[in-house]
Amino acid sequence: MYGIAANPGVRFRYHRLACGDWWDEDSESPTYNSFRHVGCGATPPFGGDSEALWRQTRAYRHFAVIAYNMRPVVPGRGSAMFLHEDTGAPTNGCVSLPPTRLVTLLRWLRPAASPRIAIGTRSELAGF
Repeated sequence: MYGIAANPGVRFRYHRLACGDWWDEDSESPTYNSFRHVGCGATPPFGGDSEALWRQTRAYRHFAVIAYNMRPVVPGRGSAMFLHEDTGAPTNGCVSLPPTRLVTLLRWLRPAASPRIAIGTRSELAGF
């Protein structure tokens, strides 16, 4: 879990974002679909649509990574899938919640329970 704001009391490891914290979305990069820190103000060694996480001051006040395309990582299959704050606009595959509900959920999650987020239609998720 990550965020621009201080840890809201989550049970997972939490990283407070700082200048230079990125999500590598360059499908040609060896660190594709992962968190990376580069020196503040330095140009990252990856390109593409990589996200400067510390600049997303609304959506990323608090967020959790959805483990999509991570084990194994398949270049070009998709990256940066997060559970984050609703900004009033559509997401690009993420799950967003109003701020209060998001923090409540993040505090409720427990690592030992191996929580899962399933995305799909009602019929696709039947019996999940």
